[in-house]
Amino acid sequence: MIRDHEGGPSGGSWVKVYRFGCEGPYAYAWALYAYHGKPLFDITSVLKWSTARSRWVDENRAVVCVPGILPDLIYRQGCFSN
Repeated sequence: MIRDHEGGPSGGSWVKVYRFGCEGPYAYAWALYAYHGKPLFDITSVLKWSTARSRWVDENRAVVCVPGILPDLIYRQGCFSN
């Protein structure tokens, strides 16, 4: 899962996924993030599967976290934390 992810804050990477769920082409992930080797912090990502890239790609939560765009599970779990 981690190696099939693209996007997120530059200069860092996911080091652990606490929770992941998907429905249709969308997913949410609660993950531990390392940034330039600095202390780790937790992130919540909303992702969309890219068939062209064969990987999950970060979505802009400010754009997709509105009622009616995401499946209910992804909206609840991906849009209301950090």
